[in-house]
Amino acid sequence: CSRNSESYELESLLSLRRYMGSSHWYVDSLMQVPGGDRFALDATLAEAMRWLKEERRAEALALGFCPGIIEDPTTWVEKLLALWRKTRFLYSPEGLYSFKRKYSSLELQRYLLLDPGYGALKQLSTMEAATLSLRLNLRSHQ
Repeated sequence: CSRNSESYELESLLSLRRYMGSSHWYVDSLMQVPGGDRFALDATLAEAMRWLKEERRAEALALGFCPGIIEDPTTWVEKLLALWRKTRFLYSPEGLYSFKRKYSSLELQRYLLLDPGYGALKQLSTMEAATLSLRLNLRSHQ
């Protein structure tokens, strides 16, 4: 948040979740309000890292999945994500990837698990709808 006179304005959002016990954390959501301070998200992430280390005794912070950053797509889901990377709908996957690379040089293989009892396209669109909903809510609070 940035202070503007007597009020505060939301410029970035970061939500964290625990995994593998209490000392490992995962960045669940990471967003910057369009038109906000250019380094708002950097400051938010740096403050979160300080808080995790000093107050929560965190041992690890996973920065999360970068959808669309798939070098050699083979499955139709990977190909769909690679196509989304080219359209840059909602945000630039390359921008997100570059931002996360500033804070870590370690990359791990991750998997997207889909329930075979439900349509894969429906599950992907539900994930995208959740992202879009959060982004629209941020814009409405400006």
